[in-house]
Amino acid sequence: MPTPGEHKTVQARILAYAEAIGWTIVTCEEAERRRGFNPQMAQIFTDAESANSNLRESAKSAVQFSSLRAVISLTTS
Repeated sequence: MPTPGEHKTVQARILAYAEAIGWTIVTCEEAERRRGFNPQMAQIFTDAESANSNLRESAKSAVQFSSLRAVISLTTS
């Protein structure tokens, strides 16, 4: 028998308790609408994080290349 996941062991119990004390359970879409969530802005942030990560990797490569060039320069002088 598979081990119960987080939803069954934690989330479902919390949702049941919330309903028992009078809270209304809403869908993810409704929660996002109520919070003013904008999926286009979320995509912009995701794209920016990806670009930032790529920039960091490029900077690391540039530093490594620069260090390697310095070592080669020292050994050939």
